[in-house]
Amino acid sequence: MAKYADFPAATTVGSADLLQIVQAGVDKKATAGQIAALAGGGGSDRRAVTALAIASGVVNIDCALGDYFTLSLTANVTSITFSNLPASGIGAALSIRIRQDATGARTVALPSSFKAITGSDTAVQAAANAYTQLIVTSHDQGARWAYSMKGVAA
Repeated sequence: MAKYADFPAATTVGSADLLQIVQAGVDKKATAGQIAALAGGGGSDRRAVTALAIASGVVNIDCALGDYFTLSLTANVTSITFSNLPASGIGAALSIRIRQDATGARTVALPSSFKAITGSDTAVQAAANAYTQLIVTSHDQGARWAYSMKGVAA
């Protein structure tokens, strides 16, 4: 995500299509795309992908690390927890690409706060090396999550 400090000083930018930003007396200019990135949305929606880990059956999703995650199933997942959820009034949407290892048949226990969108799978694909895409959204700091989950071709 863009940071204010990454923007060039106003005197080094020569385009008329820029927005001026003044913070703590420092004058900078940024494009609309940079402003959207600073705000955490809009633009191209390209963000870093973070690998999740399974520790004693638990997967913790740190929302401060981004919105896109991968999870390699090397063991069964018995619990999913969240940290650093957005503040009240800010929605959250996460995308998790889950891949079975060569053994396959690993399971993922979804939290009781996860409610399936009609037509969603309720379990990850069981075949060895199979992919499942899980997309979750919350409008209430994770008290309730709507999810869509489907198998994806490798």
